[in-house]
Amino acid sequence: MESMIGPSATIQYLCVGDDHVRQGLKVPDGQGHLTIRNGLWAYCSAGHKDEAHEWEAIPARSFSQIRHSSIMRRSSHGGDRTGDAQDEERE
Repeated sequence: MESMIGPSATIQYLCVGDDHVRQGLKVPDGQGHLTIRNGLWAYCSAGHKDEAHEWEAIPARSFSQIRHSSIMRRSSHGGDRTGDAQDEERE
């Protein structure tokens, strides 16, 4: 995780790439990769900070409510997904 945030901080993007979601099932909740995307918190359950992500906007959820077992792609098209890890702002 790149930055420490409190459990009530809100996550507004999740990585929904199939490989990252599968790998994230083996990572304890809250120990993935946390970063900033478009000025908002984004989280990848797999914890791969230097790989491309497929970010999808989600309704704001507190960090403590994110469960790796419930992360999945919400739609098959559209949204704010991208495979470009360069869009992230590092803190």
